[in-house]
Amino acid sequence: MEAEVPTEDAMGYLAAALVFCAFAMRTMIALRLIAIASNLAFLVYGGLGELAPIIMLHSALLPMNLVRLYGELVPPAKEQTRDSIIDRQEPRLF
Repeated sequence: MEAEVPTEDAMGYLAAALVFCAFAMRTMIALRLIAIASNLAFLVYGGLGELAPIIMLHSALLPMNLVRLYGELVPPAKEQTRDSIIDRQEPRLF
């Protein structure tokens, strides 16, 4: 006789395993990718179990992880120096 794991529980275990894996990542890109997968798994888990705190937390964490991943993948357009920032902020007479 095989014990069947409910889908809700399986998603919870998957999400927890992904969080555990995130701690083993050595690069920021890998960490963000695993964190995003974890956020998605927790959102499914929270939706299946109607767990509002889980849904709220991972709904907030997901865009943060996406933005941070984007920042890792897309380099800044130009190195900004203090002078270039000031030049753009101060009006010029000539």
